[in-house]
Amino acid sequence: MDIKVVEYDWWGSSNAPPAQLKTTKQLAELNLSPVAPVGVIRTEKYDLKLYDPGSEQSVRPKRKATSAQLAALQKGRDRSAFNRALAEWREYEGFILRDRINAVRWAKKILHQPERWRVLDTETTGLDSRDRIVEIAVVDLAGTPLLNTLVKPTGEWYIHPEAEATHGIAPDELENAPTFSEIYPQLASVIAGQDILAYGADFDARMIGGEMSRAGLPSGSLNWHCLMQRYSTWCGEWSDYHGDYRWQALGGSHRALGDSLAALSCLKRMADSSDEFAYPDWLIEKGQTVGVDLNP
Repeated sequence: MDIKVVEYDWWGSSNAPPAQLKTTKQLAELNLSPVAPVGVIRTEKYDLKLYDPGSEQSVRPKRKATSAQLAALQKGRDRSAFNRALAEWREYEGFILRDRINAVRWAKKILHQPERWRVLDTETTGLDSRDRIVEIAVVDLAGTPLLNTLVKPTGEWYIHPEAEATHGIAPDELENAPTFSEIYPQLASVIAGQDILAYGADFDARMIGGEMSRAGLPSGSLNWHCLMQRYSTWCGEWSDYHGDYRWQALGGSHRALGDSLAALSCLKRMADSSDEFAYPDWLIEKGQTVGVDLNP
């Protein structure tokens, strides 16, 4: 016999459904399953079906799950939990590992082509674009100094106290030093056709470009590569505030040659690391419990 479905209005109205009628959620709390609705409340977004717990045509008792069904249900829940954990790790942590591996491979590639690269560092009168170079050094990937000299700025200049306190170069030390124009031929000879690594390449490139412009020297295009950015990626200290990796202090001597060698050490430290991708142990173990092998 077909059950007549009666339309009701929301509770609290004059056409509210009888108290014994239940929603599917309320049936579940009574351990009952819906069969056929006896009433409905229509809304703009959905129809809320109502059932009569006292009618065998409207509801039936829930079947008790077998041990196999319960086990399968739990297995599905465990697999879903693992999939969520894997997705969250990839989104919030896995990208850091991938970026680190890319940084390691970048460093290894550089060290496999030593004849192509030079490491450069400058010390300056300050950090402004109008400041001047007071020392410059260039080394090859074996750490051999190719250029290491103080530089006397031309025109009007002074060393900011903070800069002098950092590198320790006083103005009187520069009295007999060569100017940038005088050291440029040697600089040009050691970096000609080379890719240049610098710890904070934007700064060094800007300072050298400024000196070349003041001296009226040709501004040829140089291939700069920032070791600081790659090294910070390799260290993997992510900043949610900046949306990028935290910059790492070089920890050098704050003199051009010492900092060039410190930068080279950073490169070698990166290259000595593993570039194999590996999931963390806890995620591998979690995967094994649901039959997923994350081992490489």
